[in-house]
Amino acid sequence: MRGQFEGIEVIVDENGFDRRSIVEEAMAAGVKYFQAQATGLDHLPLDLLRSRSVLVAHCPGRLSSVALAEQAMMMMLMLSCRYKEAKTALESRQWQYPTSRELLGGVLLIVGLGASGQELARRSRGFGMQITAIDPRPIEKQVLDNLQV
Repeated sequence: MRGQFEGIEVIVDENGFDRRSIVEEAMAAGVKYFQAQATGLDHLPLDLLRSRSVLVAHCPGRLSSVALAEQAMMMMLMLSCRYKEAKTALESRQWQYPTSRELLGGVLLIVGLGASGQELARRSRGFGMQITAIDPRPIEKQVLDNLQV
């Protein structure tokens, strides 16, 4: 197994390593840099990587915020439209039975108003939702006013 990392100094992690043993094998083979194609690093054993001075980076903020906000919006629409029931009704040609409830007038709580949260707020505003947000850090008044949070 160690051979798969032999001669490699950089690993681009696209799916998330969920096993500490894979990271240990990579480091034993001399890997010096992990690039996680994700917004967070919680799937990596950071304590182990730091102890061996392995550099670690991820893709926060603007690099992934639009995609994450659009995926969250899609999930909200699928839930509010009761996607599975709507699909079944459509397949059985029963169009007269509404299966959804509107997002219009709904309240959205965004936990974490970083780049992704702000992108989600912008999109949700377009659906006529009331947006509330919490964040552990202070958010500039101009940002809050612009987003109408």
